[in-house]
This record gives sequence, structure tokens and C-alpha cells, in this order.
Amino acid sequence: MHYETGFTLSELLVVISVLGVLAGVVVFAVGGISDRGQNSACASDARALRTAVETYQAKNSALPANQAALVQGGFLAKASTLNDFTTSGATITYSTIGTCAGSAPAPTGQPGTYSSTVLASNPIAYYRLGEANGSTANDSSGGNRHGTYGNSVQKSQAGALTNDANTAANFVGSPVTLSGLPVNATAGASTTVEFWMYWNGTQGVMPFGWQLTDLWFQYGGLGFNNGCSNVEGTSSTGMANRWVHVAAVWVSGDLSRNKLYIDGQPRTISHLGGNNWGSCAAWARLGPNARISGWANDTGYQFRGRIDEVAIFNGELSAATIAAHYASR
Repeated sequence: MHYETGFTLSELLVVISVLGVLAGVVVFAVGGISDRGQNSACASDARALRTAVETYQAKNSALPANQAALVQGGFLAKASTLNDFTTSGATITYSTIGTCAGSAPAPTGQPGTYSSTVLASNPIAYYRLGEANGSTANDSSGGNRHGTYGNSVQKSQAGALTNDANTAANFVGSPVTLSGLPVNATAGASTTVEFWMYWNGTQGVMPFGWQLTDLWFQYGGLGFNNGCSNVEGTSSTGMANRWVHVAAVWVSGDLSRNKLYIDGQPRTISHLGGNNWGSCAAWARLGPNARISGWANDTGYQFRGRIDEVAIFNGELSAATIAAHYASR
């Protein structure tokens, strides 16, 4: 005689528990995607609001009193429910509101200044390095890609900008570590890194580096290195002990197509020393990890001097854009 058997109570409890765990994983994963989408929406809305404010200011030679003034003047279709601002004289303060409050920080920087000019070019990350304390180097682009200060980085140092009181960081032996940067690492894709530096003249140091490709002071110059002890760049004569604006365009996997701008002007790139770059061309790939001072491969080659206003862009900034950024100091 055949008897049908069912699940025991203990077996049912196990099945229910497993289903509960799986449901939790799915909810967590979907929630993470939702959070990233919300952060992106908040950052995009913040940039749109900032553009409206700057357009209003350019036309009226004054800051708008509120969002209603932007809507009335035709600079915004409707008031934002995600971001807002307040004005006091010539000062403007941006803030997140509604569902963005405490989620994605509004970009920082005053209209008409270097920081607002940089933000108008939509960096994927922007480190102003103006923190007075703490270990977080805030990403002012609104993308929440914050960096981490090394223990020996000296904060609240005199900065590069003449129209902004924001301070800089002084590097004496440890970096600011960056991760999760959404750069396009596909072979042939371009990424632009822009910053101000006050180099003390020490050779063999890197103001900025990815995993195995970086900017390196060596062989009497500053240029691109890809892990082969090579430098493809320009003379560093006259760069020490003053604020210098640097814009470097990396072409992933192809060092020969990189570009370097100093103080808003393009420099001719030549082989300054070391091995031929082509023997290690595959190492010249970008990725999500980078360092302000040194490179992500190890803890060596730490920069000596101050660095300020580090911005990272997907794609190649035009020569005109780089010149405009430099001139807005």
C-alpha cells in the first residue's frame, strides 16, 4: 500500500527561512540600484539648478533671490523639489531638499568662480581638498565618490585660488586614496584630470596616478609614465615653488595620444627618459582606483608640496575649456 507523504514542520520552516533570506538579498540589491539612481537624479538636478542661477546672474549682474525668480524669468521651467539655494548679498548656498536631503550633496562653489566653472563641465568627481579635519576628502561634484586622506596629509593650507578662500592640502608622505571612479577604461577612451599644484622641486614624485599610469616628475620634466620608468612629457623648468595649473588627458592603453596642458596652454610631449613606452603599452590602462599623490600600485613616489582643486572628467576636455578653467582662477 502506497502512502503520500508531505513536508514535515521542520522542513517547511527551513524552506520558509531560505525564501526569506533570498527575498532580503533581492530587496537589498534593488534598493542599492534605487539609491544610485536617486543620487544620480539629485546630482543632475543640482547641476541644472546651478546652471539656471549662473545664467540669471550673467544676464542680471545679480544673484536671484529664490527659485521663483528663476521661474518668473524663464530660467527654470518649474521650481526644483530636490535642490534649493539661499542668497545673502554676493554669497549663495546650495542645499538638498525633499527626497535628496541627506542623499547626494549639492555641488559646492560660488557662481563666477573657478569652482563653478569646473562644475559647469560636469566632472565625475571633484576634490576641492578644503577640509579642515577628518579623513574624508569630499567629492563636490555631487556624485558621492569621496576620497580618504592619508594620516600625514596636512589640511587647511593656503590654496591656489585668488577669488576663493577654499584651502588646499599639503602632501608630505601619504596620499588621498580614490576608489569607485566611473572612468571609461576601454582602450582608446579618454579621461581628463585637472588640478593645481605647488611642487617643492623634489624629483621622482607623482602628483596624480592611476594603477600603473601616472604623472611623474623625473628626468628634468613632468609627464606620463606607465610603469616602465619612462616619462613622456615636458620640461619642468619653472614649475617649482609656485602654483601651476595642470590638465592631463589620458587615452586608455595608448600613451602616445595623451595630452598635457600647463597653465592653460598645451605642451609638446616628447620622450624625456627611461624605457620606450611601447614595451609596456598595455599597462597604461585606467580604472576605478587612483591617488592624489603617488599611484595606486604601491605607496611610493609620494608628491611633495600642495595640491588643490582636483577634478576628473570622462572624455577629453577641449583646449578652450581648459584655458577657460585656468583663466577663472
